[in-house]
Amino acid sequence: MKKKLHPIGATITNKFQLIMKTNKILPLIRLLCVAAIATALQVAAIPQLTLLPIADQGTNRVYSFSAGVTVGTNYRLQASTNLTAYNWMEVGSATAAGTNLLLSVTNAIATAPSDQFFRLVEATVISTNTVVTNGLLLATNLIINPGVTVSAPGDITINVTGATTLNGQIQAAGNLTLIAQGGMDVGANGLLTAGSNVIIVSSPSLIPTQPQMSNTFAADVGISTGNSGGGASLRGKPTQLPPITGGLNSKVANIWVDVGGILNVGDPNNPAAPPIVYPPMNNGVPGAADVSGVNANAKGANGDIGGGVSLSADEINFNVPVTFTSGNGGNGGDAKSAPSSADATATAGNGGNTGSFSFVASDGINLNAQVTLNFGVGGNGGNAVAFAANGGPNMRGYNATATGGNGGKSARSGTTTGSVQGLQNLVVNAQKGGQGGNASAYGGFGGADTNCPGTVGGPGGNATATAGNGGNATSSLTGGVAGSINPGPGGDAGNPFAAGFTGGNGHTCCNPPQGQPAGNGGKGGDATANVGNPGLGLPLGNVPPPVGSAGSGGQGGNGMGPGKGGGMGIGSPNPQVDNGSPGADGKVCPF
Repeated sequence: MKKKLHPIGATITNKFQLIMKTNKILPLIRLLCVAAIATALQVAAIPQLTLLPIADQGTNRVYSFSAGVTVGTNYRLQASTNLTAYNWMEVGSATAAGTNLLLSVTNAIATAPSDQFFRLVEATVISTNTVVTNGLLLATNLIINPGVTVSAPGDITINVTGATTLNGQIQAAGNLTLIAQGGMDVGANGLLTAGSNVIIVSSPSLIPTQPQMSNTFAADVGISTGNSGGGASLRGKPTQLPPITGGLNSKVANIWVDVGGILNVGDPNNPAAPPIVYPPMNNGVPGAADVSGVNANAKGANGDIGGGVSLSADEINFNVPVTFTSGNGGNGGDAKSAPSSADATATAGNGGNTGSFSFVASDGINLNAQVTLNFGVGGNGGNAVAFAANGGPNMRGYNATATGGNGGKSARSGTTTGSVQGLQNLVVNAQKGGQGGNASAYGGFGGADTNCPGTVGGPGGNATATAGNGGNATSSLTGGVAGSINPGPGGDAGNPFAAGFTGGNGHTCCNPPQGQPAGNGGKGGDATANVGNPGLGLPLGNVPPPVGSAGSGGQGGNGMGPGKGGGMGIGSPNPQVDNGSPGADGKVCPF
C-alpha cells in the first residue's frame, strides 16, 4: 500500500473504488489507493475520480468530489476512520443520471475525526419482487426497497461483501442464511421469513454446522461477555437484527447470529418503537418408537431438544422490548416388547428439553429494555409396555421390565458473567415440564409340571414397572439478579403398573393301580411398581399411585403324596400392589 499527496483538482483512476483520507485541521486531502477487493458481482470500472476544492461553511467543512460513472448505476459513498473491515459507514448515495456524479460530505470541524477515509462503491438495489431459484444471491452492497420481496422456494444464501439495507422482505421456504459482511440496517418494513433456520453472520466461515447449533441449544442459558465468535472487536457499521416470522407453522427452527461489531436488537435511534416478538422456535423432533412387537428388548429413542436463539457479537444492545421463545422438547419414543424366549425389556425414550438461549459478546451486553425469554414445554417421556412369554414345561415364566421415559425440562438454568448491564430488565418464564412416561409390565405364566413322579411347576415371571419422572420447570441465574424468574408447573410422573403371573401347577399322578407322588405348584411371580419423581415447579407435578398385583402360586397336583401349593408372589409396594394368593395343595388320589 502506497501513500501519496495530491493537489486539489487532481484526478486518479481506480477501477473499483476511491479511498480518500482527510485531515480535519489541514485544508488538504491525502489520497490512498488500494488494490481492488474481489467481489461477487462484476463491478463496472470507474474511469476517473476528481477531487474538488474543500469549502469551510461556518463550523462545517465540506468535502466534494466528482466521479466518472456508468449511467443508471447506484453508488454509495462510505466513510471510515481506518481501513479495517466492518468500519465503513454510509454517508451518501446517488444514482448516476449521467456519466458524471457529484458527491459531497459535510463534517463539523470541531467533532470530525482527525483522519477519515472515503470510498465509492456500487450498490445492488432490488426494486421489484425477485425469486432466487438457485438459492444464491451475491452482492457488494445490497439494498432491498420497501414493498419488495426476495424469495426462494427452498434454502437461500445471500452473501453481501459490503453493507446491507433491508427495507423489504426476504423469504425462504427452508434455511435463510444472510452473510452481512459490512453490517445491516433495517427499515420499518424490513422482515425475514423462514421455514427453517435463520442464520446471520458477518463471514462465511461463521456459518454454523447443525451439531454446533444442537450443542449450543442443549446447554443451559448463557449471558456472558469476554469471548465471541465474531472476530476482533471492531467498531464499524452495526448489524441490526430484523423482525422475523416463521413459515407455514409460524415457527423457525433456530435463530443464529454471529457478527463482528455491534449487534442491535431494535432500532437504537428509536427506543420508543413497538416491542419485537420473535416467533417460537421449532419443537424438537419426537424420538422414534419401537413398538413393532417383534423384539424382546424394545427401546424408544429420546426426543430432541427444542429450537433456540444464539446471538454473538462484539457488543449486543437490546434497544426495545423484545421476546424470544424457545421450542418445545420432542416427545420420547414409546417401547413395546414382544414375548419371546428371553426376558422382556421395554425402555421408552426421554422427552427432550426445551431449547435454550445464548448471548455472548466480547465487550458488553446491554439490556436497555425488557428482554423476555419464554421457554417451551418439556417433551413427554415415552410409554413402555413389556409382555413376557410363558415358561415351557417345568420352566419359569419369563420376567418383564418396563421403564417409562422421563419428561423433559421446560426451563433451563442460566449463568451470567462479565460486563452485562440491565439484568433487572430480564424476565424468564417457564412452561409446564414434560409428563413422565407410563410403564406397564406383565410377567409370563410359569410352566406346568409334566413329570410323574411329580417335581415342581415353574415359577411365574416377575414384573417390574418404573414410571418416568416428571420434567422440571424451574430456572435460576448464577452470577446476577434477573428482574423476574417465573417457574412453570412441574411435569407429572408417569403411571406404573406391574403384574406378576401365576406359577405353574404341579402334575397330578393318580394313575392306577397305586398312583405316584404329585408335583408341587410353582411360586407366583413378584410384582414391583416404582413411582416416578414429580417435576419441580409451581406447583409440583403429580405422582400417581402404583398399581398392580403379584401372581398366585400354582396348585399342587393330586397324587399318592399330594403336591404342595406354590408360594404367593409378593407385591411392592404393598398394599398398593397386591400380593398374590398361595396355591392350593393337591389331594390324595381317590383309590
